[in-house]
Amino acid sequence: MGGIVGCWMVMFLLSAIPAGAEGENENLMSLGLMQQRLEYYRAAGTKDPQANKLVEIYTRVVANLQLADENRAEQARFEKLFASSADDTKRFDAELRALQLSLRGVNDLPRHMPLSRLQAELDETRKNVDQLRDREAGLQGVLRQLRGRAEQARLELQGLGDTSLQSALRPDQPDDSPLMKQARSDEWASFQLLGTARKQRLESEIRTLPDRRLAVQAEFRLTSVQREQAEKSLAALRGMGRLKLLAEAQDYSGTDNANMATPADGASPRMQMYVFLGAS
Repeated sequence: MGGIVGCWMVMFLLSAIPAGAEGENENLMSLGLMQQRLEYYRAAGTKDPQANKLVEIYTRVVANLQLADENRAEQARFEKLFASSADDTKRFDAELRALQLSLRGVNDLPRHMPLSRLQAELDETRKNVDQLRDREAGLQGVLRQLRGRAEQARLELQGLGDTSLQSALRPDQPDDSPLMKQARSDEWASFQLLGTARKQRLESEIRTLPDRRLAVQAEFRLTSVQREQAEKSLAALRGMGRLKLLAEAQDYSGTDNANMATPADGASPRMQMYVFLGAS
C-alpha cells in the first residue's frame, strides 16, 4: 500500500489537482491525464482490492471523457450544418426556378438525330431517370428520419434532467482513503462534463433540424422536377426510335419508275413505287 501512496504523490504533484476540489477538477480534467491515472493503477497490481476498485472507476472516467469528446465533435458538425442549411435551401430553390424557366427536357431535343446518337441518348436518359428516382426516394427517407429524430432528441434532452445517477456518483460517500475520494471526485467531474457535452450537442441538433429539413425539402422539390423532365425526354426519345419506313406501292401518280426520299435523320423515309406499264 505504501508503494501506491508514494506513486500517487508523484501523480498528485504532476497533475496539480488537490483532492476533493471538484470545481477545479472539472476545469483541469483531461482525457490524457485520466488515461495516465488509469494506466498507473493498472500497473500497481491486481492484488490490492483498492487498486482494483480504482481501475474500475478510472475506466468509467476515461469512457465518460471519450464520449464527451464524441459529443463535442457531433455538436461541431451540427453547428456547421446549421450554418449551411439556409444557404442550401436558397441554392436548391434558385436551381429549381432556373430549371422551370429554361424549358429543359423535351423542348431541348433536336427534331432529328442519327440513330447511333439516338441510342446513346436513350441509354443516358434512362440512366439519369433511374438515378433521379433513387435520389428522390433517398430524400424521402431522410425527411422521415429528420422528423423522427427531432422528437427523439427532445426526449433525450428531457431525460438529462434525471438526477438519480448523479446522486449516486456524488463524492460524498464516507471513505477513509484519500485516493478513493479523489477517484470518486474525478468520476463525478467526468460525468458532469459528459452531461454538459450531451446537453450542448442535443440543443445544437434540435436547433439545426428544422433548417436542415427545409433544405432537404428544397432538394426534394428540385429532384422531382428534374426527374419529371428526364421522364419526358425519355418518352420523346423513345418516340423518335419508333420511326417507320413509309412504303407506297402501286402509286398511280407515276409510271415505270420508283424513288426513295431520305429526309434528315430522325424522320421517316418514304419509298414510292409507281405502276409499271412496260413489258416485264
